[in-house]
Amino acid sequence: MSCFAILMGQFERTRQFIRKPYVIGFYMFSNGIRVSDVPYILKTGVLANSLWTRYTAVTPENKVDAGRDVFMIACSRCHTLNGMNSVSSNLARLYPGQDRWDAGAIDTYVKTFTEPGRTCPPLPARPRKDPPWRLTWQRCMTGVT
Repeated sequence: MSCFAILMGQFERTRQFIRKPYVIGFYMFSNGIRVSDVPYILKTGVLANSLWTRYTAVTPENKVDAGRDVFMIACSRCHTLNGMNSVSSNLARLYPGQDRWDAGAIDTYVKTFTEPGRTCPPLPARPRKDPPWRLTWQRCMTGVT
């Protein structure tokens, strides 16, 4: 029985990687956002279009929590902040020997893995100089949550 469970778990993981970044081929990304909605979300913001977040906009006061909400919408279907398949362990593997990651490293990581043809869907966040999700990742990766 345990061999069957292990085989099914490996099969499911392989199946998920084959279809990435889509959950429904060329229609819906694995984070539940339809491909056709991405341009609108990039223009108006992912928080403004989500019913299940505490914030609908980013302010200086809610920047960390709003960043966590963006992460939960965009990345949490596949990643955790600190756990199995976490962004912190992925960054640690890419940048060994570092205990802190600067803004440039995080931005490069996100840009690289959300490019077309990669395994992650595009980040549905409006471009900004200091995106809220970056601060959330930096805090989680240094043990401050």
